[in-house]
Amino acid sequence: MCIRDRPGLRDFMPKPKFPAPLPASEGHGVGRSVFVETYGCQMNNADSEIVRSVMHSAGYGLATSLDDADIVLLNTCAIREGAERKIWNRLDALRGERRTRSKGGLTVGVLGCMAVSYTHLT
Repeated sequence: MCIRDRPGLRDFMPKPKFPAPLPASEGHGVGRSVFVETYGCQMNNADSEIVRSVMHSAGYGLATSLDDADIVLLNTCAIREGAERKIWNRLDALRGERRTRSKGGLTVGVLGCMAVSYTHLT
């Protein structure tokens, strides 16, 4: 039996659960802008840069403030209790912001370890 005839690493990896990302050529983000707020560690800063790059590649503009954004993403850290409380307060403020805008005017997303810690709720 040749090595090429044996199972490889891909044979033991789980199949992806999520669909492939949409190509930027389809223009899914055209005309929309995203603002990313980062909380926590240096790793979150690096992750936020990746998120900005992916969103920009998908056609989204990068907003410089919440006022200019159609989408706000909170990249979170939940290591300390105070950090998590800060995010909940921010989400409450963003709920108020959503109410002042027209329907569909602001989409809010949570990324990072706080989001992961609440995946059991979905």
